[in-house]
Amino acid sequence: LSESMSKVRDAFLFACYTGLRYSDWSRLSKQHIISKGTYSVVSIIPEKTNSLAQKSIKRVEVPLLPEALEIIEKYNGQLKTLLPVMANQKINEYLKHIGMMAGIDDLIETVVYKNGKPSYNVQHKYTFLSSHIARHTYATLSLMKGVPLEVLKRALGHSDIKVTMVYAKIVDEYKDRVIL
Repeated sequence: LSESMSKVRDAFLFACYTGLRYSDWSRLSKQHIISKGTYSVVSIIPEKTNSLAQKSIKRVEVPLLPEALEIIEKYNGQLKTLLPVMANQKINEYLKHIGMMAGIDDLIETVVYKNGKPSYNVQHKYTFLSSHIARHTYATLSLMKGVPLEVLKRALGHSDIKVTMVYAKIVDEYKDRVIL
């Protein structure tokens, strides 16, 4: 990968390990990393939150896995932020290219309704890659590891468990496949 694409890959993987949105990981600084003895956490007030309008501050804390810490260390002191940052649109463009290079090219059929009529479309799986997919990856893998839904809700900063429940359906399908 080129240097730019390597940076995008690293930022994407960091988001897979933490579940942070682009708007949050792109502004991380050393002040957001807090040592808790044997481990460290990212502690941040999410940008996408209604709590600011309601004048109640909601802070999200996510433990940092060793892989996430390695990525932070890789760029230690080289950048203004903890991770390489570029426009989200550019990151999403690079992610699609990285996915294509990685061979994530299964064909996926989607349906779009126009004027009440279905229109079918077939696209390569890599075209769906975006920075937000990392957040979905974190949530799904956390549930597959057995992280309770309420714990995941807090880690993702969701106000309502119904939002987090979207990921439980995916995990139920995984559970069914494992049992069968």
